[in-house]
Amino acid sequence: MDQSEPSRIPALTEALQSPDSVRRFEAAYTLGRIGKADRFVGGVADPPVVALKHLLSDRNQRVRAAVSWALAMLREKDIQILGTLDSGLDAADEKVKQLAWEGIKQYTPASSASQEEVDFFKKHRPPSLVPKLVGILSDARLDTDFRISAAILVGHCGDASKLVITALSAALVDESADVKLCAAFAFSDLRFRNTPLQAFEIISDHLDDDKKIHRAGALQITLRCLEQLNEFPPCVIEALTRRLEEPRSEDRLAVAWLLSQAPGAPTARLEKILVDEAACAPKLHEHDSIRVFESLARLAPKSKMARQSLDEARPTLEHLMSRGCDKYVRDAAERILKDVYRESPNEEGRAKR
Repeated sequence: MDQSEPSRIPALTEALQSPDSVRRFEAAYTLGRIGKADRFVGGVADPPVVALKHLLSDRNQRVRAAVSWALAMLREKDIQILGTLDSGLDAADEKVKQLAWEGIKQYTPASSASQEEVDFFKKHRPPSLVPKLVGILSDARLDTDFRISAAILVGHCGDASKLVITALSAALVDESADVKLCAAFAFSDLRFRNTPLQAFEIISDHLDDDKKIHRAGALQITLRCLEQLNEFPPCVIEALTRRLEEPRSEDRLAVAWLLSQAPGAPTARLEKILVDEAACAPKLHEHDSIRVFESLARLAPKSKMARQSLDEARPTLEHLMSRGCDKYVRDAAERILKDVYRESPNEEGRAKR
């Protein structure tokens, strides 16, 4: 991207008003490219959002497509933008379709969308968009990247209708491993109960793939997916147990925290990791300490080792309850003490006095 492009913004903004549709298209498209490159960040220039939004109703379809795409690149949250992008998917013009698709993709975490933007998409996406996404996901003739994006978007639509669940279930047996994985993750994003066992098996296989799971953020994304599904069939428990051997302590703790929610007796390895972490709690960040104690509290009713570790750590918990770095830590510490000892810590303190 040419470093001088931000200096062109006034001229490009003026070009948006041109009677020539080609000039309007090129101006909108260039503004979108500058926006995608974050040229507006840091006060370099102000994005001409108002001028672009005026063209969402332009008489020329290509101009409308370029404008809606540019606004999506600029992270604008507007119902009319989503509507224009949605209608662009039906266009006969391939350029319009491409811009519409690229614009819609900006509302997914895969495109670095914020949670606020993802939530906006979920709440305001046009109802007609879901069948189109399902059609793209289900069409094995299309490029795999399109189908992967469709699976991700379907998961963020908040629609657990029969149409969606049938399509996602079919994608779990797709020839593409990436399509299968994204379909499994989509069940998680939908918080769908009675998720097919195949989805858990696919996620478990992903956890066992050292090469893929150690890519930036992959393990944390997968753990969050399993947390949202909140079910622990044997394949998941086994895969998580193997991940207790992660070299980084923060990764082991994240796995242990999730595994502590699984039913059944804890493994000796899980107990040892949590007990060792509890012994180091004063040296951990307070939020990490709370996760250790939450995990031990879940295990305490079925593990003498976990209960003994909590008893030893009780002074630390009481300290966190009264002097934790923030309200979350203080409330969590009080909740753990109350759950484990079945009485309000404050009441117990008054009784001792």
